[in-house]
Amino acid sequence: MSYEKPHNAMLDYGRLLAVIGIIWFHTKAPGGSIGYSGLAFFLLILIMLALPQIQHTRALRHRAPAGLRYAAARAQRLLVPWVIASALYGVLKLGEVAQGAALDTEFTTVMWITGTASHLWFLPFAFAMCLALWPLGRWLTTLDDTHALPLSLG
Repeated sequence: MSYEKPHNAMLDYGRLLAVIGIIWFHTKAPGGSIGYSGLAFFLLILIMLALPQIQHTRALRHRAPAGLRYAAARAQRLLVPWVIASALYGVLKLGEVAQGAALDTEFTTVMWITGTASHLWFLPFAFAMCLALWPLGRWLTTLDDTHALPLSLG
């Protein structure tokens, strides 16, 4: 059984608009507060794409437990880019320290969760949300479609 996700270009356009909105919000541009709604769009996309993957992962027979395979796939998709981006921003912050910035202002303890740049917080948050969706996705596979669709939309 193969799992090929059909590509929907409208999701790409939506992601692009959401990114532009979030950048607009962070630049404090006029009317930028509406751009923060891009975050809600990213959360909806995250849930919309995670639930079918949970159902597919559970349906495949494999030696590794389905939950572990799902977590590994989500970590590869979300945490690997987070680590790479955090390393990049960390190097840039070390450059600022080398130019005289205080080490304790550039590197704080909250960075263990958010990464070296505050806007990277969404990636570990998205990973945690994907893991939290696992029980819901498992439960939805036991329901018929007339009940599963409204519950997943909720």
